[in-house]
Amino acid sequence: MARYDLLKAEVERALVLLQRDCIDFYSIAPMATALEHDPGFLRKIADNVCRLKLAGLIRFACADTFSGEAMYLKQIETGAFDAIYINFNFANHCRRHVALPAAAERGMAVLTRETFMKGTFVRMGDEVGLTDRGRFAQLALKWTLSIPGVTLVMVGVDDRAQLEYDLVALDDLTWSDEDEALLTRIKTSTTCRTYAADRARGFGYG
Repeated sequence: MARYDLLKAEVERALVLLQRDCIDFYSIAPMATALEHDPGFLRKIADNVCRLKLAGLIRFACADTFSGEAMYLKQIETGAFDAIYINFNFANHCRRHVALPAAAERGMAVLTRETFMKGTFVRMGDEVGLTDRGRFAQLALKWTLSIPGVTLVMVGVDDRAQLEYDLVALDDLTWSDEDEALLTRIKTSTTCRTYAADRARGFGYG
């Protein structure tokens, strides 16, 4: 990523695979270890991002990492990124009070992933006797979208019907007492408590 010729070649390869002329959102995810080897690493990345935009190869750049919130903040400080791309859900919202406001201060978008925790949320529901998984999915989406600063939630679905069911969450994003009660119930599950504790300690913190 620090070498423009190699990064440019990778972007061009992606464009061929995608059959597009420009990538709208290009995610760059450096690790903290890169800074240990090269203190100027992020400066080089920022310069490369600008060059990719000038070349018309990407429209926007997303700051991403699996090295924790401090790395996100360093990327935000470069001023080269248009958005941050983060793991974020009701059991993993460690960045809610620091990274999100820092991104908002720069006018950056916040793109979130793992709303459904790679299916882990299903086990949470099973443990507390929640059989309506569609309702649970809508609750997870609604919670994430209710957080100030969140711009977009990236979700994966198996089919059109699943997507249409998820979209019902957009009909009313008001967080109700019923929603809060249901979420409180889910948080009593052992899986939810373990998942949240692991993320707080930095496991799967991207």
